[in-house]
Amino acid sequence: MASAKSKILPLGTWIGQYKIIARIGKGTNSNVYSASIVDGNHQKIRALKVATTGSATEKLKKEYEILQKLPDSNYLPVIYGYVPLKKDKHRVDGGAICMKLYESKNLSIKIQNTTGKMLGPIHGSMYAAEMLYCLQTCHNAGIVHCDLKPSNFVAPRHKCWEHQISVVDFGESQMIETAGNHFVGTSRYGSIDDHDPNKKYGPIDDIWSFFFIWLHMAACATTWIGRFVGHHKYRSKMFDAKSKFVEGIATNASIHPQFRQCAAILKKGLTKRIYDEVRDCIYEYATDHYTKARPRFVRYI
Repeated sequence: MASAKSKILPLGTWIGQYKIIARIGKGTNSNVYSASIVDGNHQKIRALKVATTGSATEKLKKEYEILQKLPDSNYLPVIYGYVPLKKDKHRVDGGAICMKLYESKNLSIKIQNTTGKMLGPIHGSMYAAEMLYCLQTCHNAGIVHCDLKPSNFVAPRHKCWEHQISVVDFGESQMIETAGNHFVGTSRYGSIDDHDPNKKYGPIDDIWSFFFIWLHMAACATTWIGRFVGHHKYRSKMFDAKSKFVEGIATNASIHPQFRQCAAILKKGLTKRIYDEVRDCIYEYATDHYTKARPRFVRYI
């Protein structure tokens, strides 16, 4: 099988009306490029997601079908269409998903570039609140993402507010009604039930993944992420570590009360108010740290 490297499209390659500028992202079976298109007297820049293997082509088509079911929202990717491709030495038969171009630095890169590899209680929580809106929008449309991780959250190039982000990469997504019961996401952030073949994947699993991301961004409390390198090899150990963490979180005095409260909410399962209750925990946590960090001013008369 040809390697993903051999499937990189050269600079200047034309895909329909789109001209490749550069590769800006890569996955296991796909590459993402920035590409230009002339619209009237204006040149516009888009993102193209292209499959690198024949088997990934069908997956890309299914992803596009999922994306078409999503509503228009600032929290979801903007899709412009599906561009057919013909096989040549650089690509397989199939197509490319054309979508809005976002900032080159996803949330994972932002985390890695910060001191301590975390965003801190306030910024981490503000991004977490935005993530939850992304999830709620997906779930209301009948879709579970199934592969939540910081690298799948990106900011628009022109933000409407400081912590604005959108969730992308719906390659593993499923419809809630027909979702399977097998693990498809990223082990380090996967739900505590992902390893159980008898449990159907649902919105609550997405929310558990979100919870672990929030812990990591705001407090760096996810000790298993740094401990197990090579998550495919140590997948079972990661699940065990996460399960033990969740089991003992209620009595863990080193964990902030709002994290413990959020875990207790998730343990009850999916409810109508779960998004509001979790969001309250986020804001209470951020407010608590903002109050402690706020400078004290002395008024002189």
